[in-house]
Amino acid sequence: MINSATSATSGSTAVSTTATRADTTTDASAGQDRFLKLLVAQLNNQDPMNPLDNAQMTSQIAQINTVTGIQQLNDTVKGLVSQFAAQQMLQGSAMVGHQVLAEGNTLSVDTEPA
Repeated sequence: MINSATSATSGSTAVSTTATRADTTTDASAGQDRFLKLLVAQLNNQDPMNPLDNAQMTSQIAQINTVTGIQQLNDTVKGLVSQFAAQQMLQGSAMVGHQVLAEGNTLSVDTEPA
């Protein structure tokens, strides 16, 4: 039963990757909430004579934690990329008005207007 919940959670995560960053965070937390609700429902309604195996439960909780960790890592890397791009633009603007020495003996000039 939880396997279907895990696939539903990963499906909602795949759909949310095309959305904006705020939507992705909302979809990820909603998917995690759905997963936890299904897990609690399964625990409440399990057969007392055949309870859920501890290894299965631990594995499922580890999977949702892994997905959450990967999403947080992606957000961090996206933030670093945007900061790096901003820093490159700042460094490039600092070069305006300075002389540049480039290796080579030819220079090609684009004569078409941009």
